[in-house]
Amino acid sequence: MQEFFGKLSVAEVMGDLYGKHVRIVTAICSIIRSSTAIAMQIKVFSTMFNHFLDIDSLYATLISSMVVVIYSAFGGIRAVVFTDIFQALAFGAFIPTLAILIWSMFGSWKSIVNTVTTNPILDYKILLDYNNQNTLKYYGVFVYCILPCFSPAMFHRVLIARNTVQAVSAFKVMISMYLLFCLFVGFIGLTLLSSHQTIEANNLVPYIIDSYAYTGFKGLVIIGISAMIMSTADSWINSASIIFVNDLCKPLGLFNNNQKLEIIAVRAFAISIGVLGLCMALSQQNLLGILLFGASFYTPIVGIPLLFTILGFRTTTRVILAGMAAAVSTTFVWSKYFNAALPIGDIIPATIANFTVMMIMHYGLGEPGGWVGPSDRGPLNVLKEKRKQQINTISSFFKSLAINLSWNNICAYCNNETFRGKHYYIEYAAVTILSLMVMSLCGQVEHKAASVWLITKISITLLGFIITTLLLYNKKWNEDFRNKYLGFIWHIAIFYTLVFSNTLLTLIGGSSPILLMCFILT
Repeated sequence: MQEFFGKLSVAEVMGDLYGKHVRIVTAICSIIRSSTAIAMQIKVFSTMFNHFLDIDSLYATLISSMVVVIYSAFGGIRAVVFTDIFQALAFGAFIPTLAILIWSMFGSWKSIVNTVTTNPILDYKILLDYNNQNTLKYYGVFVYCILPCFSPAMFHRVLIARNTVQAVSAFKVMISMYLLFCLFVGFIGLTLLSSHQTIEANNLVPYIIDSYAYTGFKGLVIIGISAMIMSTADSWINSASIIFVNDLCKPLGLFNNNQKLEIIAVRAFAISIGVLGLCMALSQQNLLGILLFGASFYTPIVGIPLLFTILGFRTTTRVILAGMAAAVSTTFVWSKYFNAALPIGDIIPATIANFTVMMIMHYGLGEPGGWVGPSDRGPLNVLKEKRKQQINTISSFFKSLAINLSWNNICAYCNNETFRGKHYYIEYAAVTILSLMVMSLCGQVEHKAASVWLITKISITLLGFIITTLLLYNKKWNEDFRNKYLGFIWHIAIFYTLVFSNTLLTLIGGSSPILLMCFILT
């Protein structure tokens, strides 16, 4: 993807390769997809307003859409980054804590196994029941989920990275966090299902917050969900506004490179697409329906040629336009005439239609291009060479480990991996002292063990304060001692204060939600 860096959007990438008409079609489809994503956020936000503030659903939807649109239109990219960071912190603490709390109330491995083996909705034979309408519908959802088609917002974020290495690093971090998040969410759902409670699906999140979140913790949960909604809506509104000005207005000759008019247009369109999302949120009751409606206008029409382009396939403009036209027509025809009989949705047939028309026209008409790969293979070759060097470095490390494993080498390694700036030690001290104080004040144990608990937490906290203070004033140490042992002591201190002490205080301090959240955050 290195050759696409420097562009602003999916539409600009496709337009540079296949011309103005492909760019405009891609821009329109991207805007439709963005509007449905915004509608989903407004829908969830309005549910929060309606449930927790007891506001009528219509007014809740109007208020929530106004909040999201105004914040996105005037907040800019800083608003997106700020809410992204906040939602990561909030949900990183909230979801695992909630999973542990629900498990402590209802969880038992016996009930989980019983649910997995006996509950009819987890019966794998349903997957082969082609007369079941739900089975066919979720086949369509499954195909949509596994198609690796970049959404407009995600593609925009990749393009603003410095290079492919930074983008890959971001995806690696995101994958591990996202998989953990999904595991915890799935675990919560399975535990609630095993508790044999009758919970209405549309009210599941409000029910969980009302039933299992304590005072204070509940407020953090609501703030976290609000930050998630604002962050996601921000991303989609920003990317859609950029696509509108850069890929729809510019090719049509509007604004004449007037930067002031472009900024005004971006903000005006941010409000307009928010209103469009509001209309969709009011007209649709089902979140999945909104999602699939937007996906049917993006994944088969834009996603397939984009995926082939990334993988190195090149063809002509008429082939791409013919494939897009086939996908659009199949979407409408299938929805109107065939979906009632075979309710798999229009994404699968439209995707097949686009792919088939592209391949037949390209090879049948003998169009130039084909699987040519990236235009500049230099960055790809550099990356391959770097990977070889990394493998060789790791291999050499393990081969020489037995020979070089000595006290001096361990100290040297620790020094090499230690921060030198004073502000790092100040930040570490602030986080450590705060976490130890909060965790030592929280937690309840049985009366018989109260004295042991008191002695243990005082000892752990006092030792943590001593270590933290010593590190904070490391400039006062003997110079030779500091140069040799600072790195080693730094690693030991981090392990003791942020891992060992927090884990021990959590294990013996009971199931206090504040204790659990502090443990997860640290």
